Amino acid sequence: MIESSNPQKSPRPKASEKAEVILEGAMQEFMLSGYAAASMDRIATAAGVSKPTLYNYFQDKEGLFIALIEQLVEKRFQNLFTPQHFQEPISLGKGEIILRELAKKIVEDSTNDPQFLDFMRIILGESGRFPELARNFTRTIKATAFQAITHLFASCPELPIDDPEVAARIFLGTMVHFVITQKLLYGEDILPMDSDRLIDGLMSYLTR
Repeated sequence: MIESSNPQKSPRPKASEKAEVILEGAMQEFMLSGYAAASMDRIATAAGVSKPTLYNYFQDKEGLFIALIEQLVEKRFQNLFTPQHFQEPISLGKGEIILRELAKKIVEDSTNDPQFLDFMRIILGESGRFPELARNFTRTIKATAFQAITHLFASCPELPIDDPEVAARIFLGTMVHFVITQKLLYGEDILPMDSDRLIDGLMSYLTR
């Protein structure tokens, strides 16, 4: 009688696990080569999968890169936000505390992750030739972080905000500008700014 399984073999990875392995390999290749020069052949090699398997999960290089964008933003979103940021009103006196803590988390989470910074450099650097990559990143940010921050401003009774969407753009834009000038453009010694000082100034502006 032939046995149906070999006890020496490891269990076959689930589909989601296989996709995760491919994304990890793709990240390695994109970090090494950039987007334009990256190849599906090298991505398959880095992931340890065959090319047919790679194309079974991802149709092309753009689809792979967009999947990485969505994964990266989702990971950041889960680290920074809770369901309450979307759904529940903020109790009186808690709004400024939550926003200040969120600003600190955005700065710390972004500036202390070299892989995230390198990936952002690729998106910015390739945006001229491949605008759809940057557009997809912007769409993903809008559907996650921007909506959550807009809801926070709309739900804070003590904040004198007439237009929550504008306030969210100011808040998120300040954090993004800090990360870009200080880290992505290596401007820490040219435009030095302590993050706590920046956050204090931002909150003073938004709560006056």
